[in-house]
Amino acid sequence: MKTNENKSSSTIYIILSFDDTHYLNRKCANLLDKYNLRGTFYFDVARISSSMVEDIRWISERNEVGSHGITHRDLTKLTFGELIYECGKSKEVLENLIGKPVNSFAYPYGFFNEKVRKVIRDCGYINARTFMLGNTDIDDDIFALRVTLGATSYGYRKIPFFVKSIGIYELLYNPWLIRRWDKLVDKIFEKLLYESKKRKKILHLVIHADFIELKNEWDKLEEVLSILSSSTNSKNLTVSEYAKICKEELRG
Repeated sequence: MKTNENKSSSTIYIILSFDDTHYLNRKCANLLDKYNLRGTFYFDVARISSSMVEDIRWISERNEVGSHGITHRDLTKLTFGELIYECGKSKEVLENLIGKPVNSFAYPYGFFNEKVRKVIRDCGYINARTFMLGNTDIDDDIFALRVTLGATSYGYRKIPFFVKSIGIYELLYNPWLIRRWDKLVDKIFEKLLYESKKRKKILHLVIHADFIELKNEWDKLEEVLSILSSSTNSKNLTVSEYAKICKEELRG
């Protein structure tokens, strides 16, 4: 990617989310360290084994740890008591594990409604993240934070997302981008570097370590992190740091 950057007039916030409890989250955190980046790691508590505890503590030293519930269930289908357990107990367990506040929640599967949202707030979280794709603008709802894309292959049903993200002409000339999330990140980032000269933009990437391992795409992930860390016109934030900026923007 070739860019013509102007540090004084361009700001892109880079947010990196890592979803689900997986032993390879430590490998992801090592890659972040290599490129001087930080992320927010969302753990579903029931899958935390004793062998992962020290890794999670180590991850929390430089990165944010957030909750993904206890059992990774669709929260919109649970009773009130089950919701309190999934959201409140997971926060308590993680805070006891890492010895610091857990402020961010990622809705399992991205599903939520007003009841879920209220429980999240009542449990003491200060922001929550969805899996609504295609966003590159500062969010106006810190309990429904949107993302730009996930590190995964996409099908043709997501064509509207691609048109919004990179434009119809780019997609027509490069239809293979649908299957190359790493190159898609590159294209979106290049587009945002231009657009951010007029207003602040975000690039929020969601990564699942199990998918990266399954597809053997560690080299692609590393290439993306290298690209995102190389720009002087971007600022890497955790989800909670980004949510704080969103709140400040809303206050005007």
